[in-house]
Amino acid sequence: YSVAAGSAPETAVLTVSTAGGSVTAPLQVVPSLPYISAVIPDVWPAGQQTPVTITGAGFGTSPLTGCALSNLQVSSSSSVIFCVTSWSDGVIQGTATVAANDPGETVTLTVTGGSYGLDFAAPSGAGQTSNQVQVVVVASTTQLRARVINPPVANDGDAIIATQPFLFQVEAYNPATNQRVTGVSGTVYVTFESGPGGETIPGQISLTQGVGTVSMILNAVNGTSQTRSYTVNTSFAVLSGAVNVWFNVLGTREGLVGSTTSCGHVIVPNDNFIALPATIACGTGVNLRSSSGTVVSSVLDVGPWYPHSQSTPGNPCVGPPDPYWNTTGVPRASQDTCSNGAGVDLADGTFSNLGLTGNGQILWRFGN
Repeated sequence: YSVAAGSAPETAVLTVSTAGGSVTAPLQVVPSLPYISAVIPDVWPAGQQTPVTITGAGFGTSPLTGCALSNLQVSSSSSVIFCVTSWSDGVIQGTATVAANDPGETVTLTVTGGSYGLDFAAPSGAGQTSNQVQVVVVASTTQLRARVINPPVANDGDAIIATQPFLFQVEAYNPATNQRVTGVSGTVYVTFESGPGGETIPGQISLTQGVGTVSMILNAVNGTSQTRSYTVNTSFAVLSGAVNVWFNVLGTREGLVGSTTSCGHVIVPNDNFIALPATIACGTGVNLRSSSGTVVSSVLDVGPWYPHSQSTPGNPCVGPPDPYWNTTGVPRASQDTCSNGAGVDLADGTFSNLGLTGNGQILWRFGN
């Protein structure tokens, strides 16, 4: 008998007739190639026994169980033992045991189809061609670390500037040696603390030889937080961290010595505080940078320009509070023709210590 190439799997009926009568028997038509559709999970930690399910077709129907079977092999490694607990034509289940001293590697899983337990031979070539997939073995000490590459704000750890792209890198490493584990490849999942929307936050990063990098954009923080937190996770490790979020705005000198601010502060000569255009920030600590200086200060006034209920000779702008650090990261005043575009007012001492002699771009973030 023969089976045409590409025939769909089916159960045929074979009939043998003689003068004395007929007998029938089932004959199974099977895929000529074993096919693996998934290995779950596809990352096996060292020093552990991991339950594994392999799905596909054409594996064979005769039960095969045991360890180190010739029909299912893990190559390139002497520290991985695969034991089969159940075998069917479409699903193989078992356990992968990895030695604790495995340094981390990528191994090849090979499935060769088993027999079909029939009274008749399977079609020529059926179940005899190997199917291979790669599986990542991670060292038991492998952890994840993440960083912002070339932070745009110096000496502030993982710092980024709102609305500006930055590179976020995740790396698998061995804490004992502080070296990258190049045998790790696959997908890690990144979740950032919720924001205002309109941001660029890839949810996955592909690791190749232990490292992966993506471009991101964050626009804001929540409330008066200094940071946006994140979680990176994969099957062998979970990492939590945060990035400091800075805002790049135009700063102007407030002056008004002797006046009482909207936060109840009486302004003194050479004072040190800033104003932001929403009352929720009153009393919050801030860090400021310019090309000429660094200042630690606090929010003790509301402004510039907003909130403002009606136009006046000194402030023609009209609008509600503008907590731009919680929304777009861009001050409303910078887009309004009624103002000079400032996103922060600076007390005389703050203005001077930043090295400003006129309106100028500064960076600021919450926290000291």
